[in-house]
Amino acid sequence: MTKLTSTKNSPSKTLFDQSYKKTLSSVRNHHKTGKNVFSSLIHAKGMDNFHEFLDITLLHPKLILSAATFCLVGEIVSVSMAEIFGYRYNNLLFVYFFVFGYALSLLYLAITSKYRR
Repeated sequence: MTKLTSTKNSPSKTLFDQSYKKTLSSVRNHHKTGKNVFSSLIHAKGMDNFHEFLDITLLHPKLILSAATFCLVGEIVSVSMAEIFGYRYNNLLFVYFFVFGYALSLLYLAITSKYRR
């Protein structure tokens, strides 16, 4: 989610918030009660901040893509080794490779973003 910043040609924060609330209330008038409750939970101020945090850090596409790439390479190597040496393949290795690749990618992103500023 992109934040609106105040510049010369953009509306102020209060105008933006008023417009946002007006739009949400007009859309909620057309929904049933269940959808209104769900919409109020999703569009709460704290939830928007939480979504922005997840979008910037944990659900970053580069992290997921690099974790999947690490997992693919790890799976190819482990299946090949299991086939060559006659070991029994462990199905949990997929999860381990993905989590380890995600952690490495998160660490790399944290280190590189610290030096970019």
